[in-house]
Amino acid sequence: MIEQLIAEHQKVLGELDKDIVAYMLEHKDVLHTLSITDLAEKTFTSKSTVLRLVKKFGFSGYSEFKYSLRQEYNKQRVDDFSDSIALQSVDIMKTLDLLEKVDFTEIFEIIHNANIIYAYGTGSSQRRILSEFATLLVPLGKTIIVIPNKTELDLTMPVISNRDAVIVASLSGSAKNIQSNFLALELRKVPIISISRLGDNFMNKHSDYAIHYQTTPFQFTPDKTTDSLMPLNVTMDYIYRKIIDYNLKR
Repeated sequence: MIEQLIAEHQKVLGELDKDIVAYMLEHKDVLHTLSITDLAEKTFTSKSTVLRLVKKFGFSGYSEFKYSLRQEYNKQRVDDFSDSIALQSVDIMKTLDLLEKVDFTEIFEIIHNANIIYAYGTGSSQRRILSEFATLLVPLGKTIIVIPNKTELDLTMPVISNRDAVIVASLSGSAKNIQSNFLALELRKVPIISISRLGDNFMNKHSDYAIHYQTTPFQFTPDKTTDSLMPLNVTMDYIYRKIIDYNLKR
């Protein structure tokens, strides 16, 4: 919108107008949040200079100009939402592509032979997904103990042996608050299966087997992004189905 207004009225813009316009172009994403006083201060001009500029753009006053900016911004947010839906599809397809390239044979052998399978999610959402995964495996005769928090993980550490297996699900894979647990399990040769976002991270380097999914951050407020855990759900459902196939072929 700003670009179009400038292009249409560039012949009537004075030197001070051009300073304000330059600022508008550099900060167009937040322009709709600025008052006339804010804009005047940030461009080292005056409210009257800003007001004259928006009138040159064809608005009756700054309030009408700001309202128009906000309408344009809200429309863009709807477009961004549509983009986020498309992004979700891309992430899911990429995740499935990554999973198709994994040889699960040794992973499932470890799961099948483990005395006890312990699962830990680095966040509450990851733990919820692991709990649902564990419930799905009950009819298959396999029990997974989902550890609910870091305190319980520390208490459980002494009883985890190399005849067991540990599954850890994470978003970033940095595992900052459980790195010491990871290293202790690694030293004791406890099989570790990590599931995290695609990328080079701590969990990848210290796991026997690393499974990846893709999730791309997307904007959900003007100043915040979030990550969808749908690809992790897809990953766990994929593994569950592969385990069924594996059991049927044994």
